[in-house]
Amino acid sequence: MTGPRPRPVDCRACRHFWITWQGGHPYGCRAFQMVCQGLPSAHVRQQSGEDCLYFEPKPPRKSPGKEGPPPAQGKDGWLA
Repeated sequence: MTGPRPRPVDCRACRHFWITWQGGHPYGCRAFQMVCQGLPSAHVRQQSGEDCLYFEPKPPRKSPGKEGPPPAQGKDGWLA
């Protein structure tokens, strides 16, 4: 008996994934230089029988507002 099946590659978490905004082919992969109707990883799996080998996790996003100057305040802490 084999172990649990590994989860498929999630293109949305890959740095090569992009939205094309084309009606018939809305998803793309920069690594494979292709656009397709479904997620590129599903297309790769269907064609090759293997998971995508170009998957690279996206870098973590920076939290907005944590960096920069504090908000301006008036004399009493209120702005008019």
